[in-house]
Amino acid sequence: MVVYVNLQAAGTTFLDMEYCTVKNSMSENNSTSFFEARFPNHNGLHAADFSIGNDIQILADIDINPPTTLRFRGIIEEIKFEGRGKIQEKLIISGRDYSARLMDSTIRPDSWRSTEISAIVNDIIDLYTESEITRNNVTATQTTLDFYQAN
Repeated sequence: MVVYVNLQAAGTTFLDMEYCTVKNSMSENNSTSFFEARFPNHNGLHAADFSIGNDIQILADIDINPPTTLRFRGIIEEIKFEGRGKIQEKLIISGRDYSARLMDSTIRPDSWRSTEISAIVNDIIDLYTESEITRNNVTATQTTLDFYQAN
């Protein structure tokens, strides 16, 4: 049994990771999934390959090469180098999934009157998140709120 893992950053596939960790989190308590990956960086091999904010996709499967199952999608939030002096022989990237964009957004005080719930959710996403956030499961309901305020 072999686990095959591919990491794609900004559309480029990297196969030479030394390790890759994904911690999936599903909760109602403001938690996000997290990833960390380490690459060899001899002579600056990967020094310019990654940037903060790059889209990351991690695919992994058992005994299927190349892997096809998407296990994580998110953004790079930190880039670190390890090594002695100026050598910096290892490059470590880490970040969180896209739900972090929603959690990190600041909503200014706003209110809605006589508005259906999905319209409120769509307004919040349109006004306070970046363009890469989509809304796959926001559907119209039969519920209209007389008044809703977000702080």
